[in-house]
Amino acid sequence: MRKLIIAIALVSTMLTWSSCAKNFEDMNVDLTQFTEVSPEAALQGSFKRLNDFMGNANYSRYWDMANLVNATSRYGGEEGGMWQNAYVFVLEPINQIKLTFGADPGFNNRIQIARIWEAYTYSYLVATFGPIPCSQANNRDYLATVKFDDEDSVYAFILNTLKDAASKIDVAKTQDRLTYDAIYGASATSIVNWKKFANTLRLKIALRCSKNLPQLAEQHAREVMSDEANTIIAESETTKMLYENVIGNENPHFLRFKRNSYTLDPPTLNDYLFVNFRSYKDPRLDAYYDSVPLANAADRYLLRDTMPSRNDDSLRVVDYRIPHFGRPKSPAKLPGWSALNGLIDPLGQNVKITSYSRLKGYGWTQQASGEGLTAPDRPFIILSYAESQLLKAEAAALGFGGSKTAEQYYNEGIDANFAYWKISNAQRDAYKQRDGIKWGTAGIGFIDYVSIVKADIPADPLSKIYIQQWINYFPDQAFDVWCLQRRTRTFDFSPHTNPGSGVVATPWMEIPMRASYPTNVINLNPDGYQDGLQKLGGLQNDINPLIPLKFTKAHESKNWNNVPVAYSTRYMQKWYGDYVEDLKTAGITYTLISTFKP
Repeated sequence: MRKLIIAIALVSTMLTWSSCAKNFEDMNVDLTQFTEVSPEAALQGSFKRLNDFMGNANYSRYWDMANLVNATSRYGGEEGGMWQNAYVFVLEPINQIKLTFGADPGFNNRIQIARIWEAYTYSYLVATFGPIPCSQANNRDYLATVKFDDEDSVYAFILNTLKDAASKIDVAKTQDRLTYDAIYGASATSIVNWKKFANTLRLKIALRCSKNLPQLAEQHAREVMSDEANTIIAESETTKMLYENVIGNENPHFLRFKRNSYTLDPPTLNDYLFVNFRSYKDPRLDAYYDSVPLANAADRYLLRDTMPSRNDDSLRVVDYRIPHFGRPKSPAKLPGWSALNGLIDPLGQNVKITSYSRLKGYGWTQQASGEGLTAPDRPFIILSYAESQLLKAEAAALGFGGSKTAEQYYNEGIDANFAYWKISNAQRDAYKQRDGIKWGTAGIGFIDYVSIVKADIPADPLSKIYIQQWINYFPDQAFDVWCLQRRTRTFDFSPHTNPGSGVVATPWMEIPMRASYPTNVINLNPDGYQDGLQKLGGLQNDINPLIPLKFTKAHESKNWNNVPVAYSTRYMQKWYGDYVEDLKTAGITYTLISTFKP
């Protein structure tokens, strides 16, 4: 940990000195003073900066976009922070490593690790903004104006960099490795794992840009699939940031929700994910989220249900409380939803903030130490073994090769995710046999509480794979869900119905297609900004969040104001069984409201 803290301090000093030295190159100053920072020092700071940022951006931006966690936030506010973090604190240290050690063969493997992390960082930037500085970025020859590279050029650079870096790693030279590695540790196998991460990431990026660069994407995907031994093939090879239970290097979720005495609405179960979990009896509901505890039974959602009896042919209307409850992304009603007028809103009755299921480990008592997802030493997942298998499932389904069938990869991806969350094999196998989850079957899902979105899963193989990728990205990889939805449009995500944005002409907001360039880019690099606008399609500005990027699938936004609506709680009903007697068997207290014959 101390090495990591020292590394960050050294990198910050190096960057400050570097920016000053640009303007005073003729001064009699030892310009090599900080360029001898080791790759270990520079890279650890780069690793931590990016992962810390993404952890915090999950809360402020990506969780809501991904419909994984309801963080009661909106779709903006991180563009400038991401730009600054990426170019100054992540990419500049990498640039310094390449300048200082690039010609030294004793640092070959460490240079390739730096290049892999560089490509990974650019994959975030290009999927966020589209055209970005790449070939001229962090280059002293371009100070007054930094031109932008178009989206296709950046993706080609990422793919080719990952391929080249992986091929140049010499796994036999175990001494040429990071002696302190916050991603893979300091073992001799870390070099092998970096090679596997590069190849698996290359497959992921190839699939992402298969629409705008179909031939190049297929070439890279086929190459990776023909060399699976050099991809992530085990949980021990999962790429993740290794945090510690030490001040200065804790998981960002712990810092926000535990150490910093977070007092706002807690992160809660998203209603769309809740509907999906309920539709397919997914046991990951209890792995991802804490139920409202029995000690707070009065806070549990009070459900009205109509249930048959095993003893007669009458139906019982009963009230009972359920342990989990999902919060809508936005509970506001649109002006056109007049069909709801005069009806009783099922979420407006006896529902408090404490009624919603909370992010696992957040708990109902503010524990100082943290646990589960908010544990200080919980790793931050970057690319998991489960994702690796699901990416291969997609590639195989598209005909890009592989040693197994798409179905085999798909099932292995589910198995890996369930194993990671320590869910029993019996629960896993029962889940995999359900219609919609089982390969080749279609699933009829529930509708949400205002009946505007539905959790159906078609028999189509790709749709199944995308659904499992979405669920697997919980909780760290919400950014990847944003990318997945934009390129596939698989998910029937509901909109924000009170976006609070003066830019949006409608009273709702769907997920943005991209982020706007931050203000400091417009002010400090105006010619570069204009270059970016031209490469976006010759725009006057890029304020509109629905400007499509090249990798995204064409999408026609719904007029959510005109969709048919109706209140429904079917996705919560029959929680403990199909019959009223099942409530008593489960030890659940209920209130009988009425009895009638249908």
